[in-house]
Amino acid sequence: MKKTLSIISFILALTAVTSCDWFTLDNQDGWDAKVEGALIDSKTGEPVQSEQQTLNTYQGYGTSLSVIEKGWDAEDVQYWNVKSNGTYVNKLVFAGDYTMDTKNANFVSDPVNFTLKKGNNTVNFTVTPFMRVLNPKVSYDPAAKKIVATCTVEGGLPAIQMATEVRLCCFTDRFVSNRFNNCSRDAGASVKMVKADGATLVTISIDTQSPLNAAEFKYKRAHYVRIAALGSHPSNAYNRYNYSPVFKIGEDFNVTEVTDW
Repeated sequence: MKKTLSIISFILALTAVTSCDWFTLDNQDGWDAKVEGALIDSKTGEPVQSEQQTLNTYQGYGTSLSVIEKGWDAEDVQYWNVKSNGTYVNKLVFAGDYTMDTKNANFVSDPVNFTLKKGNNTVNFTVTPFMRVLNPKVSYDPAAKKIVATCTVEGGLPAIQMATEVRLCCFTDRFVSNRFNNCSRDAGASVKMVKADGATLVTISIDTQSPLNAAEFKYKRAHYVRIAALGSHPSNAYNRYNYSPVFKIGEDFNVTEVTDW
């Protein structure tokens, strides 16, 4: 009998504890807003092609927006990842006032204040890239068995008169970039110190038969390429590249631009 009473007492005590405020669910409302938009080039009006973020922005890889939600005691920085085509989507945000103050990216921008309402929002940010890759064209030369790209480059800031490097990158998926590049040792795929005047034609190529590119072309499959251009400037301390759109090279070496981001 004493054992039964002890069990009943334990159950009653447990019920009393579980009914207290310690076990009440957090009554804070959840995310109530969604925001999407693009990084818009201040001159061309086109999205600034970017490198997909995979690591923390301060490690020098990829592009993300540094955003601060105002009105809190601790206004911590949030990092909103940017897609390769210069657009972004964040479905987990709160309505409120924000500031975008990104310093470590492949563009420069003054701080921007903006407000998100409950529900859907569209916010574009006007920025100035360090470099512009203009008129990019990619083709396949079946006689030489080379992927050939041409473009011109232009400095986004008056102080940038030269591109330190213009490179044709190739990788096995559409997140190709200077960092994800299986053809970095191909001498024909890169040129140094190019006039960033928007007129000087750049021609670079990847030799699909070269042993240096064996990691990329060992198997019959699709390949992804894009042009990367580096503009040296004090604001670009992390040496961020600017990019062309991504192009897909099919198994039969037909070329199409990737647009399904």
